[in-house]
Amino acid sequence: MSELRTNRIIPRDGLASGMSGGIIQIVQNFTDTAIETTNIAAYEDSGLNATITPTRSDSKIFIMVSQPWRMANASGGQNGGAYRILRGSTNIDNVQAYLYYHAGSGMSTKYNYGVYNRQILDSPATTSAVTYKTQHIPYGTNSTVYSQYAGRSFMTLMEVSG
Repeated sequence: MSELRTNRIIPRDGLASGMSGGIIQIVQNFTDTAIETTNIAAYEDSGLNATITPTRSDSKIFIMVSQPWRMANASGGQNGGAYRILRGSTNIDNVQAYLYYHAGSGMSTKYNYGVYNRQILDSPATTSAVTYKTQHIPYGTNSTVYSQYAGRSFMTLMEVSG
């Protein structure tokens, strides 16, 4: 039986400027524990995270998130919220996923469902363990964000040679 071991994968003709090489390792974590928040003042952890230890400090980490959510507004008013991705305590998601639903007036509790799907290529510049996580926040009075509401959330981390 043969075995190939490497800590860096580069195409035969090298890497062009701004390009990355091959996948060195893949880590995946999941949760199906429902987390909810009504705190409109600050982002809170949404229960999804994963940790990877890069083999090289010049590696990049490709982060893929798939996280089902539900938004609710008990008063039937505007309903919305957002998600973001953090490396440790640092927000690395320059474009948070804003999720809005406007129910109109004269109606009771309103709901909106969806999946937060996001992909980011990060450069943590370390060989120490790195933890990534998602956070969520509701917008609007009486709004609630539920993560993992109707299914399992996944976070996949891939170390890509630099």
